[in-house]
Amino acid sequence: RLAKMFTEAAGRPVRFRTLVGDLLDLAIELDPSPERFRHRVDRLPKGARSEREKILQAWAAALPRDAEPWIRLAQDCAKRSALKKGLRHLEEAERRDPLTAEVRALR
Repeated sequence: RLAKMFTEAAGRPVRFRTLVGDLLDLAIELDPSPERFRHRVDRLPKGARSEREKILQAWAAALPRDAEPWIRLAQDCAKRSALKKGLRHLEEAERRDPLTAEVRALR
């Protein structure tokens, strides 16, 4: 019953096994905030790299002054040795917040 109620409210299917993620997606659509995006990314399973990148890109688009999604993208690239792509993400993070300690640490 709960899934049906959320499905009707959201105007799209909501499944119990993905209920929290679906609710976070809905909350992000209604009112994007760094906290909501952070919770959404942190709830993804370990192997969901493309979904993680998609959410981080959406975060960067929704909140263009926020450096955190670019930092996270750069960290993900560094973990898989995609250094050129990681440096591009790091440059984006620096444009948004050049004084962030995380940006300097990644350099």
